[in-house]
Amino acid sequence: MTYIATIGLEIHAQLLTETKMFCRCRNSYGDVPNTNICPICLGHPGILPVPNMKVIEFALRLGYATNSRIEDKVYFARKNYFYPDLPKGYQITQYADPICSDGYIDIEGNIRIRLKRIHVEEDSGKNFHPEREEDEGLSYIDYNRGGVPLVEIVTEPDLHSADEAYDFLKRLHKLLRFLGVCSGNMEKGELRCDVNVDVAKEGEGHGTIVEIKNMNSFSNVKRAIEYEIDRQIACYEEREKVNKETRTWDERLGETKPLRSKEYAEDYRYFPEPDIPPIVISDELKEHVKISLPELPWELEERLEKDLGLSKENISFLTDDLNNIKFFLKAEKHTPYKQILFNIFSRDYMSILKEKNLEIDNERISPQALADLANNIGNGTIAPSPTGTAVLNEMAETGRKASDIIKDKGLMQISDREELRSLVQQAVNANPKQLKQYLSGKEVLFGFFIGQVMKATGGKANPKLVNELMRVYLDSLKEDKP
Repeated sequence: MTYIATIGLEIHAQLLTETKMFCRCRNSYGDVPNTNICPICLGHPGILPVPNMKVIEFALRLGYATNSRIEDKVYFARKNYFYPDLPKGYQITQYADPICSDGYIDIEGNIRIRLKRIHVEEDSGKNFHPEREEDEGLSYIDYNRGGVPLVEIVTEPDLHSADEAYDFLKRLHKLLRFLGVCSGNMEKGELRCDVNVDVAKEGEGHGTIVEIKNMNSFSNVKRAIEYEIDRQIACYEEREKVNKETRTWDERLGETKPLRSKEYAEDYRYFPEPDIPPIVISDELKEHVKISLPELPWELEERLEKDLGLSKENISFLTDDLNNIKFFLKAEKHTPYKQILFNIFSRDYMSILKEKNLEIDNERISPQALADLANNIGNGTIAPSPTGTAVLNEMAETGRKASDIIKDKGLMQISDREELRSLVQQAVNANPKQLKQYLSGKEVLFGFFIGQVMKATGGKANPKLVNELMRVYLDSLKEDKP
């Protein structure tokens, strides 16, 4: 029997605003508990929330980047439920009229994942359940997170495997970071994912939707979906009922567990937020957001592949780390030798950062300084190795520019053809035994002769030119051989 899994995702992303959604308390992770709070985010009687317009701008960024339909007005609603970390007894969110809808993100394999909606809302506080013996039976609440702005991204049920869900989340995570709207740090809860999974026999439509709540890593999402698909298939095979419920993921046991019965929209008793009138999104704001959008990750990846000829693995190395790609993009503006820049950056520069315990943004080697080194290698002033590596090491030690180090130490590459032709002939003629072996067919000795020239010049000879001249000279000796 063939089974078909249908999967939808609900992703909550905390926004990188300086202040909270409806008050001016700091939006800052890791501060002393219950210090970034005020009567508004604590839900005191008589409070009046004031929307943070930066939140609207961030949501628009995401909407335009995902080809979504943008509303002209923002309407807020109250979602009523009673948890200890929600002191008002309701959450200010959006319901019938999300700010963005009908967008999409394409994933590997030319699969289009439609986005049902993107809406803005406030986060709740955070419960803590200590494991210390003296805290047995106690729970603590930190309201610092209460009122932090979120976007919720809801997909259509277009995903059919754990791998597709994993790919989608990775792409969304990358997009959020590129747009500068969310850090994407799942360990800190700044990006959280709920998964809806239903499994049905092929040709029988849909099964029963089961929700898995609040997963905080890509691998956990993948593992939870795989487990839940297998669990539901096992229920069908054993003729057991699949309950419509909310489950939680137990990472330690590697399985989902029942949490509560599934809520329905009517359980939340949505109604329009009476304290916040509709917000008109002006044409000026829309235009400002559109023209300020950065290069999107898939656009950048396509350009890197086209311009640099990089493999998918090399492109992922750059774009999967926001610090890497920001540094590289700043550097590439200052050099036409982009492939050389990538080679220096991915190999030598990363090694030096690790060896010297430096951050990628450091005072010693700026993006412009790394581009200067790439220019000196690209235009033939110095050889990439060992000279280029030595220059980069000195840059990391002293903070000096590559051009200055090369000039002061006389490291300029020898590129004079006549001088190099003479050196090539000397290297060959000084080693008659190796020449005889080469002419007898031992081609591997070509590298030996190149090494002799590089040794004689202290590594300063232009290796490309040496290879060319060496090939010409040795070929001429082959022709002269009786």
